[in-house]
Amino acid sequence: MWACKSPAATVFDDLKNRQKRLGLERFHFEVKRVERLNVPAAMQQAERDADGRIPAVVHRRNRAPWLITMHLEDWIKGQSP
Repeated sequence: MWACKSPAATVFDDLKNRQKRLGLERFHFEVKRVERLNVPAAMQQAERDADGRIPAVVHRRNRAPWLITMHLEDWIKGQSP
């Protein structure tokens, strides 16, 4: 039987592989690909799973560009080395 990854799983794997090369280990990315995203619930999940890293939700609708949602304070923290 052939295993097929969803587009979101593929993006997640790609992000995870690039995280180390790009110096993004301090972030936890919660990836969602849905037409109607409950942003507060997705952020709560990212925060719950972050394990000390900075939580962020990466999301998109069909035929739309990828977006990222995170707390402003965390984005500012993430900008400093």
